[in-house]
Amino acid sequence: VAVPDLVEAGKDADYLIFVVPHQFVRGLCATLLGKIKPTAVALSLIKGFDIAEGGGIDLISHIITRHLQIPCAVLMGANLANEVAEEKFCETTIGCKDKKIAPILRDMMQADYFRVVVVDDEDAVEVCGALKNIVACGAGFVDGLSLGDNTKAAVIRLGLMEMIRFVEVFYPGSKLSTFFESCGVADLITTCYGGRNRKVSEAFVKTGKSIKDLETEMLNGQKLQGPITAEEVNFMLKNKKMEEKFPLFTAIHRICIGELKASELINCIRNHPEHIDTPQLQLKANFRQLNGINYRSNIFEDVIFVIVFELNPVRVWLETQCRFGYSRAEQRRWSRHHQECAGKYQSPIAIFSSKTVPLTMPAIEMVGYHNLLPGPLLIHNNGHSVSMSVPKDVLKKHERLPYIFGGKLHDEYEIEGLHFHWGDKNNRGSEHLLNDIRYPMEMHIIHRNRRYATVPEALKHEDGLCVLGFFYQLSEHESDVLTNIVRNISYIEDYNKTVLLNSTFSLSSLLGNIDTDRFYTYRGSLTTPPCSEAVRWVLFPDTLPLSIAQISAFRQLSNGIEGSVLVDNYRALQPIGNRRVFQRKVNTKNTKLSVMNNEIHYSKWNWIF
Repeated sequence: VAVPDLVEAGKDADYLIFVVPHQFVRGLCATLLGKIKPTAVALSLIKGFDIAEGGGIDLISHIITRHLQIPCAVLMGANLANEVAEEKFCETTIGCKDKKIAPILRDMMQADYFRVVVVDDEDAVEVCGALKNIVACGAGFVDGLSLGDNTKAAVIRLGLMEMIRFVEVFYPGSKLSTFFESCGVADLITTCYGGRNRKVSEAFVKTGKSIKDLETEMLNGQKLQGPITAEEVNFMLKNKKMEEKFPLFTAIHRICIGELKASELINCIRNHPEHIDTPQLQLKANFRQLNGINYRSNIFEDVIFVIVFELNPVRVWLETQCRFGYSRAEQRRWSRHHQECAGKYQSPIAIFSSKTVPLTMPAIEMVGYHNLLPGPLLIHNNGHSVSMSVPKDVLKKHERLPYIFGGKLHDEYEIEGLHFHWGDKNNRGSEHLLNDIRYPMEMHIIHRNRRYATVPEALKHEDGLCVLGFFYQLSEHESDVLTNIVRNISYIEDYNKTVLLNSTFSLSSLLGNIDTDRFYTYRGSLTTPPCSEAVRWVLFPDTLPLSIAQISAFRQLSNGIEGSVLVDNYRALQPIGNRRVFQRKVNTKNTKLSVMNNEIHYSKWNWIF
């Protein structure tokens, strides 16, 4: 039985479902305040924002929680009301952080024709539901201008990118995978082809009537949410001087209020920053998202901590192709999908000094290792790795990345990335064994032969890559650089968290005073699928210091699976076969790398930077 009195209907309710225009939420909460059960739970289906103090926006769920002092989950998805009423199949997304409440809400809302997926990313779910209405207005303008499906698809894609960027900027820690639920891409597409925002916006262009007149004519006086949300978002962007970062949102708002002709939208699309220069971080996110909802892979799939110095689209494609686990059973299955994983030159191996071959050879020269990496750096935990990225436009300002030569290398090798392996216990973690010792952590710095333009190309050649390996040993002393990294890692323990590292460092400072004159070298492979046998390994026996606190921080990182952490990410030892491991024969120590007057001098090779 319908109860017309709001307080009477809600006073004994365990669950309150809010489905009203977002402009009326504050008044609704004021009416209910003190009149509902303190144990009640709210579920908001409201798509929109409210203006917050200080020039920002307020999420509707936050307003409900703040005013009524009860938890509020959100439900968003590709759910056109008339089709739901006709019981046509659809999906929806509930965003709920409370693991006890989430299954109750799911069971309460789910039906055979209405399937519910629950995620804990409440804010991103709600933001998707609001922002898609802005993009739908842009799609309607395109239809009104008869620009065709290709242009409309471009608006939808660029709109999705601005939605993702909006969440990354204003709601850090949200999950990119949320955009692949019904509340994200599905709702965006549905609204851009079948929603009222698209329909009214098309009429706005074709008839020349105002939005207000069309609301009266087409919606019986109801307010269109897209223009209102566009105004609220623009209000915040203008206050934060960020309008140019969201050109599509800005253009749609200006068209809605008559400051810009709808025909000018095509210029916005044509000159959108996505078409001019895509930063490395953004491009990486695009490729990762398009290859799966829960992206957790990397070209070096054992990588848990990665510093990426450049990006290549083919490389990103390769990064997303492999998915594997580190259990012994899973490792045995690698070769079923990647034949090279059963090859003759696989890594890692056990190295015994007594069985190595002494050889006189040049030292490994590390050029540019003393230069500060361009900052700021972004650290991101994607559940399978933690990445520190340098935007591509920043890299363009630097003529050359750090590179190495010497040893048994016949070419120069440019840096590609850096990662760590560690274990759950202090007596395991490193991939290689050295004199029957497995260290708690091992660091790899990957370099690509400069004769090959990309990593995929390099992986086709025996001399494609060179990896420098460094062992960490527990110590009372700490590396200042590693301490700084660990301090920031504590902010991204959860899967898909991001933090900005405002300070930067040089690679040499990460290596400290380690003796790089002595090393072992052998021919090997990637330690992860596809296990390409294209690696010249160089391992340094001198260890780096690692404190209990530092290794403990790495062990706290979540891999995105409930109850699981990132540990024991090392491959089992591989047969050495007929391979020889060479040990550099050192009679007297060569001149060490030195820094003088902010210039780096290599006396042996007369390199000056």
